[in-house]
Amino acid sequence: MAEHSFLIVYGSQTGQSKAIAEEIHNNSEKHGFSSRVFCLSLTDKKFAVNSESHVVFVCSTTGDGDPPDTVMKFWRRIKKKTLATDYLASLRFTVLGLGDSNYGNFCRMGKLLDMRCSELGATHFYPSGFADDGVGLEIVVDPWIRGLWIALRLEFGLSELAETPSINGAASSAAAATTADHSASESNNSSVPSVEDGSVAEAATALVGLSVITSQEKDFEESAAAVAVAAPGIFSLSFLPRTRSL
Repeated sequence: MAEHSFLIVYGSQTGQSKAIAEEIHNNSEKHGFSSRVFCLSLTDKKFAVNSESHVVFVCSTTGDGDPPDTVMKFWRRIKKKTLATDYLASLRFTVLGLGDSNYGNFCRMGKLLDMRCSELGATHFYPSGFADDGVGLEIVVDPWIRGLWIALRLEFGLSELAETPSINGAASSAAAATTADHSASESNNSSVPSVEDGSVAEAATALVGLSVITSQEKDFEESAAAVAVAAPGIFSLSFLPRTRSL
């Protein structure tokens, strides 16, 4: 496996998650990384998540909080009760969930995926994000991707932070693919686990303050980097926009 490499897997019903996953993959080399990108339907054929070290999940929700058709096989596998609690202990991951708050159970699939990976021993290297097509996916997607590059460089111990050019195509490419997947998520799944260490709590507070992603993308990126340094893998936060004006 190439140095500084990570896997991107997506679950898409209408093409939005696929477009964003491919955008991340297409930009990885310029940021100093090697990446592979596959649909989650190819689990066990092209990849095995329990054998990976770093995975970025991009997952939509469809219907009444259901997984996209392409996710069903993977989801059945990892939700098995017979799996050991350390099944994904070697995995470092993050999730970008896509949804639409105009429908019930916002981003449910992305949040369930995030929760299940944690239950199986995986740890976050970067806070998970949940984008709302009801107000504009780009409000969360674009700054989240910029923060992802910083978190990956810190995760792989790269001392110099590369320039993070605007990812102008990510959310717009997804929007062009089709209209949003119907999304879902139970609100109690978006709670932030408590942390004890003061420096960690301070970093967490910085991100909680940005739980509404604004145009202050620079602040978001710096906060994401602070969390990656202070508490890699300890917690996951939801980034949820409230209004179009943000």
